[in-house]
Amino acid sequence: MNLKDEINKKAISWLIKDREGLTQNEEAQFKKWIKNINHQKAFEQNKLLMNEYLTLDKKFINDIEFQIEKETKSVSFFNKSKYLVASIIMLFCISFLYNKYDNKVFSKEYTSLDKKILKISLLDNSIIDLDTNSNIQIEYKKDKRKIRFTKGKALFSVAKDNKRPFQIKTENIMIEVLGTKFEVINLSGITTVNVVEGSVKISYLSNNKKEDKKDLIVLKKADHYKIDKQGRIIEFGKIKINDIASWKNDLIYFKNDTLEKAFLVFEKYTNKKIIFDTYSLSQLKITGKFKSNQFDDFLEAVKVLYPISVVKKENIIKLVNK
Repeated sequence: MNLKDEINKKAISWLIKDREGLTQNEEAQFKKWIKNINHQKAFEQNKLLMNEYLTLDKKFINDIEFQIEKETKSVSFFNKSKYLVASIIMLFCISFLYNKYDNKVFSKEYTSLDKKILKISLLDNSIIDLDTNSNIQIEYKKDKRKIRFTKGKALFSVAKDNKRPFQIKTENIMIEVLGTKFEVINLSGITTVNVVEGSVKISYLSNNKKEDKKDLIVLKKADHYKIDKQGRIIEFGKIKINDIASWKNDLIYFKNDTLEKAFLVFEKYTNKKIIFDTYSLSQLKITGKFKSNQFDDFLEAVKVLYPISVVKKENIIKLVNK
């Protein structure tokens, strides 16, 4: 087995352990292992494949597991390591998935850090605008268009194609459209969808598997929908079209939001850590329109509203009562 195969095998082993829960010692070992750029690349590639593996037909997976465990039963070394057996099963399924990907037309990943990535043009003339600190993985096939949206905010303008649905996956939430324009926000395990035009279907994927998909709602123009990764609806109502994807114009809107939530939003744009002296301080409310690139002005507005002092130390800002 060459070095690349060894790295992939180790990456799969870490993925399996991570799903079951790492011990403190394993977590330290993993952090050391993942520092290598080749290890990082292998881990991310196999993570994408594992997500596909988890959506394979349940009977197909069970048949493979039974056959492989049967063949390795007589080998004591495999019996001592369930991770090796699981890795073999994963490698077999990943081999199957590579064949499955023969119909792949296009794939690419975009990660924005301190700057937005605007007007990402796709093969079908769909457009994606990506806010700062966001990540999407695009995969176009002959029969579908898929986006894995791991974090952040994005505005999608989807070209109509009746033969290829456009699917976006965040946590356990699936968003499906044929042609429309809408915003998706995936932050802290909560998915928010704001529709500019057209219609968007929202589904919940129990255990991250397609066969357990439960259709929840079809959203229309100006609908606002917020759901957590357990499938619990947090908010559902209307939103002003002009307020959707305000981040494109460096605008942030707060409507009776807590200071804790407001500063969490600004942390995303400033790379600063905000600390509150007391819990009651963090729960004070704020309403207004602010510029994401004018954090100091926002701080001054908060100080005018409430008797608060600001203590700055490097990248840490502490808010205390006067």
